[in-house]
Amino acid sequence: MDIRETMNKKTMKTILPLLVALIATSASAYSVREAQRPVTHGFSVFAEAKKTKVAVDANGVAIQGYDPVAYFKQSKPVKGSPKYLSIYQGAKFYFVSAEDKKEFDKTPSKYAPTYGGYCANALRKGKLVNGDPNVFYVYKGKLYFCSSKAAEEEFKKDIDKHLLETDDNWRQLFGS
Repeated sequence: MDIRETMNKKTMKTILPLLVALIATSASAYSVREAQRPVTHGFSVFAEAKKTKVAVDANGVAIQGYDPVAYFKQSKPVKGSPKYLSIYQGAKFYFVSAEDKKEFDKTPSKYAPTYGGYCANALRKGKLVNGDPNVFYVYKGKLYFCSSKAAEEEFKKDIDKHLLETDDNWRQLFGS
């Protein structure tokens, strides 16, 4: 056996136990990390990190470009125009007129959708799902969306109780 082979064997005798120890430690560390995962109350930690307080499309537009003021003034969804644009909580809101934009800019919290335009019923169940701007209701002066008519009907069956549950989930997700 030459000197090189002897050195390789000595090196392997030293390295092999270290590798086994490293692998064993990594495996047990994984279990510890799993056990220390935060409680998410049904929400994915990864989804929470990626979601914003306002549901937006790929261009950052809220409620698919519908005018939030129109829900209150006209009691129906009306598409806004990028010509009349306001930014609130990092989202773009479109309006049908300069008048609606001005009204929104005075008190955006009055007109912006509750729960950022996410489906109130899905949020109550611990899921963030974008609401459908055509499935809406105004209750006690606040605008709400659901993702479907069935979700809206279910939510409205015990609306005050469901709002309390949804408010709790919202606070767990976003802190306010």
